[in-house]
Amino acid sequence: MRQRRRAERSLSTGRARPQPGLTRRDTENRQRRLLVVGVGVAALAFVLILGFGWFFSSFQPPRRVVAVIGEETVQLRELLPYARLDAAVTLTVQPQNALYNYIRHALFEQRGPSMGVTVPREEVDAAIAQTFGLPASDPDAPLPAVLGEEGRERFGDFLERLDVTEADYRSWAKGQLAHVALQNMFETRQQAEQEQVNVEWIVAENSALGQEAIERIQGDERFADVAADLNTELFIADESGVVGWVPRGAFGELDNTIFAEDLEVGTVVGPLNTTLGFMVLRVTEGPSVQPLTDEMRSLIANAAFQLWLEGLADELVPELTMSTDDTNWLVNHL
Repeated sequence: MRQRRRAERSLSTGRARPQPGLTRRDTENRQRRLLVVGVGVAALAFVLILGFGWFFSSFQPPRRVVAVIGEETVQLRELLPYARLDAAVTLTVQPQNALYNYIRHALFEQRGPSMGVTVPREEVDAAIAQTFGLPASDPDAPLPAVLGEEGRERFGDFLERLDVTEADYRSWAKGQLAHVALQNMFETRQQAEQEQVNVEWIVAENSALGQEAIERIQGDERFADVAADLNTELFIADESGVVGWVPRGAFGELDNTIFAEDLEVGTVVGPLNTTLGFMVLRVTEGPSVQPLTDEMRSLIANAAFQLWLEGLADELVPELTMSTDDTNWLVNHL
């Protein structure tokens, strides 16, 4: 009886006891599978991180849309040739200007023909020949009409140094020529005689000096003497502050002042905060119809051209999205 119970306990104990070898093998296999999965997940995460980094730093930026012009979308990479060519011509790095130049040229391409302005391929050819066909050692030689072998070599070297294509340069040059042609068209549209007023002004460095100019003139100092002392604008006015006959539109921000119906001739006005500076002015004659000078013709034409261009931009450029990161990308690739 005792032997039977001992045998039963021994059999029962044997069935309940785990098998150490099988359990260890299962555990090792499970750990191995978990390790493989963990390494795979880590590798996938690393690849994804690298992929996202490459996408956001290298792939996406040049393909980012920075403007919409009519039905045309403009990607950042399309501005790079313009930025390089602008930098080569102006000797300054202004990436934002590349966007504006690109937009202007696109607007010229879309609306220039309706204004009677087109730039045929022959004009672009002639411009390239005149730019690259003239030897630097002979600046007085007549401008070539066709790009010769030496000129072609100079042109090719220029394109290679800037890393732009001939098509890029032709597009840029065509826009430049269209710009000049449109400005000339606005100049030729100006009437030879227009209603004008005769203006003198003093542009002071700050409002305090502008007020000083007013007080000195009201204290019976001659306008010309005060202008000779305080006027900082000598491109349009002479040393005595005389600007001359000014038509409407030449200085649009002043029109409401110098053409005001209640303005008495000889009345000193100011100081006015203008784009030129703090201005003290007076109208000495007019308004009366006077011949238009070349300087005023150019000023009116440029103002009219800018208004036309701004109207086109409002109509055809609903979106500008160029960011600081986009600007930095251009700078890094110049």
